[in-house]
Amino acid sequence: MVNKKIVVFVFLALLVALTGNAQLSEAINFFSYNICGTGQTVSWRGNCHTSDNPAGGYHDAGDHVKFNLPMAFSAAMMSWAAYEYGASGVSTPVSRILSYLKSCGTGGSIKYQVGDPGADHGYWGPPEQQTGSRPTATGSAVSCVQAGTAAALAIASVAGVSGGDMSAARSLFTAAENAKSDSDYTAANGFYSSNSGFYDELVWAAIWIYLGTNDTTYLNKAEQYFEELNDDYQWTHCWDDARYGAIIKLAQITQKEVYKTFIEKHLDWWNGGGINTTPGGLPHLDSWGCLRYASAAGFCLKLWADSGLCTSSKVSGYKALASKILNYIKGSNPQNRSYIIGVGSNFPKCPHHRAACPSKTCPCEYTLTGGLVGGPDSSDQYQDSIDQYQYSEVALDYNACLVALIASQSGGSPPTYQPTTPPTPTPSPGPTAQPGTGNGLKGEYYNGTSFGTLVLTRTDPVIDFNWGGNSPDSGINSDSFSVRWTGEIEPVYTDTYTIYENSDDGGRVYINNQAVVDRWEDHAAEEYTGTISLNAGQKYSIRVEYYESSGDASMQVSWSSTWQEKEIIPQSRLYSESTEPTPEPTDISTPTPTPIAPTNPPTNLGDVNDDGSIDIVDALLVAQYYVGLVSIDISRADTNCDGTVDIIDALLIAQYYVGLISEFC
Repeated sequence: MVNKKIVVFVFLALLVALTGNAQLSEAINFFSYNICGTGQTVSWRGNCHTSDNPAGGYHDAGDHVKFNLPMAFSAAMMSWAAYEYGASGVSTPVSRILSYLKSCGTGGSIKYQVGDPGADHGYWGPPEQQTGSRPTATGSAVSCVQAGTAAALAIASVAGVSGGDMSAARSLFTAAENAKSDSDYTAANGFYSSNSGFYDELVWAAIWIYLGTNDTTYLNKAEQYFEELNDDYQWTHCWDDARYGAIIKLAQITQKEVYKTFIEKHLDWWNGGGINTTPGGLPHLDSWGCLRYASAAGFCLKLWADSGLCTSSKVSGYKALASKILNYIKGSNPQNRSYIIGVGSNFPKCPHHRAACPSKTCPCEYTLTGGLVGGPDSSDQYQDSIDQYQYSEVALDYNACLVALIASQSGGSPPTYQPTTPPTPTPSPGPTAQPGTGNGLKGEYYNGTSFGTLVLTRTDPVIDFNWGGNSPDSGINSDSFSVRWTGEIEPVYTDTYTIYENSDDGGRVYINNQAVVDRWEDHAAEEYTGTISLNAGQKYSIRVEYYESSGDASMQVSWSSTWQEKEIIPQSRLYSESTEPTPEPTDISTPTPTPIAPTNPPTNLGDVNDDGSIDIVDALLVAQYYVGLVSIDISRADTNCDGTVDIIDALLIAQYYVGLISEFC
């Protein structure tokens, strides 16, 4: 027999989660209004700036410049929230950001900005109608952007968010580390100047690469570069300063007192320990965009309180402040104003945003639902004016921080860590394999970059080719060709191996059906790496794929491990006969649908108590009916029109109530 109380309790719990998910969805939804290029999802937006180099990504705020530093921060912040609290839905904006950032380059010289801020800010109107040049800023000494992008790619990879790429993260980290300079980072001066330098991003990126690879080299680097930072604790985690998030992670991973002491000194300052607080109780860090800073601090407060490492007497206070910040943003403030556009009855109508307010009239022509505005002044006063951008502007990083704060209040729990131990002496090699007897890999050469026409099949002893501008063999194009090598690989040692792929253009390496390196795009000769654990003497399937688009062509695949010096993978460890299974064909036939008799749902469907509105009371009535507690008019309750009334119908009414759906059946 169904326990009725349990069913109703579960439904109410689901409703709470649904409401939180609705708030999260609204905050994530903001990014759709700032899409640059193609792929628009909003009816009043159109394709724009399609000639950008590179195209795509997002406009930064109420303007149309694409600044990589805050864009990377935004992807990192949302992926961090997904890692700690399972923030669902962030993959759409994160994957678009990361795809764009990778198209800007993943090593050496990269593109770090598109658009001239001065010229752009001189234009007011929709992005679709903007004309004029949009210069691309490039540089190799832009460590803050390179490391910030590396962090975003690494966090997404660790969190399982679409677009994450640990290989690209490591490549960008190496570029940032080699440069250790922001001397080329000049185009953003006065808009997104890197006041904190680049060591904070290096620490932040190194931590996440360590978490994704378990390579203690990166943890050591994080602690080493942490020593380069000053001891400022009176700010918060933001696009310009990643130290505060980095210190939380170092404290969690190492559990060293130096990090725990620092982070609590910082959070204590936010929790009434010196920061300016408005009469309404909002910690007010800065006059420009104060709510993005408060949101980020609220996330850090909640995360540290949930970590299990926080001083017990401080846990409740940190959690209370995090909750208070979110409630203030949602309307529990002296003005009873929601600072999230489109949420509640009293929200900002005049955000500083060219696409939403093309004629610069107030209220704006279009509503940026879910957008977080900058926020009030230190006296809780807000000016709802397009021209008062310190109050009314919206931006990618604002909403990324809001997403993180909402996610932290969802009821989830962040991962825990075992403390790292001091380094131990390097052990002697474990099991080793007998000398190999391999003959190389089977190579299939095609004309066309997508394995079009098979021209040649042969056994290649190793993958170490530098064709330059020539053809690999007669009958094969010198440009526009592709190669697939297959067989088995036999490691010498039981160890974690680093696989190196150096190609011009695209290349990827799969071992044991796992993508170890994947850089399937046009690029000059550049090395990318990935890691995989292998056992000595065991043969694993290997598949290496390569394509050449135009210009010079080259492809090398090497390996290294603790006891294996880096080298081209030798012939003796490669076998042309593979045990990799051939995939079974997939049935793609379309099933014949079962005919369903047409229905004509009543016009008041969902209004179960017939009071003229569809609200949570109607959802509760359906839930009670489902467990036999009340009687209702089921003609108004079957919201999915399947002929039965059950808990699904109650959930649909709840979704309608919080705005996730707009109609039934």
